[in-house]
Amino acid sequence: MNILKLLKYSPLFFLSLFMAASVNAEDIGKQPYSYWRVKQPNGLGIGLSLSSTSGVILFYDRNLDEKSQLHLQTSIGRDEAENIFGWEIITLSRTLIFGTYRRFFSKDKGFYYGIGAGYGGSKLEYTPATSNHSYCAEGNGIFALGEIGWQGKEGFYFHIGFQPALYLTYSDDFDSSQIPTDYRHRTTANDMWEDSENIIQLSIGFGWFF
Repeated sequence: MNILKLLKYSPLFFLSLFMAASVNAEDIGKQPYSYWRVKQPNGLGIGLSLSSTSGVILFYDRNLDEKSQLHLQTSIGRDEAENIFGWEIITLSRTLIFGTYRRFFSKDKGFYYGIGAGYGGSKLEYTPATSNHSYCAEGNGIFALGEIGWQGKEGFYFHIGFQPALYLTYSDDFDSSQIPTDYRHRTTANDMWEDSENIIQLSIGFGWFF
């Protein structure tokens, strides 16, 4: 008899469980940013760097409390110039590695500002297809930066941020006279090298909080 009663009311029991779980999931979804910054303190992601030398970014976020965060990022950019036949004659690669301390404007919003510092390195290679002459230059330095942007709050999240930066110390061995003036090669290399020294960028990425 007890078994028959259990079978009789079991649909109501499971329906109640489902409704309770649904309400609980809905309540969790409505939790503020501050809740998720404590609940899921770590974030890993990948994205794009839009700048004079655009490329990809890898980043790690560590929530310190409800309103602050440590952000670590690597930006890897590349630019190239080709001749009329599509052969690469000048390539420029740049890597930026930095960390910032972020503060959110509010516990319940995703907008933030931050300040930090990092290391940058650039390399230019000139390898014309019609000559044996080649040239390579490198430069590196320490920079400071600020940032302002917006970040999502839970699970898979999106972020977008403006990151103005400026070299504090910088040295390089670039010598434009080592590049021929033929077909504007020297002018192109000069422009690309100057672009590499401009490290202001827009960061757009997708990550996962856990």
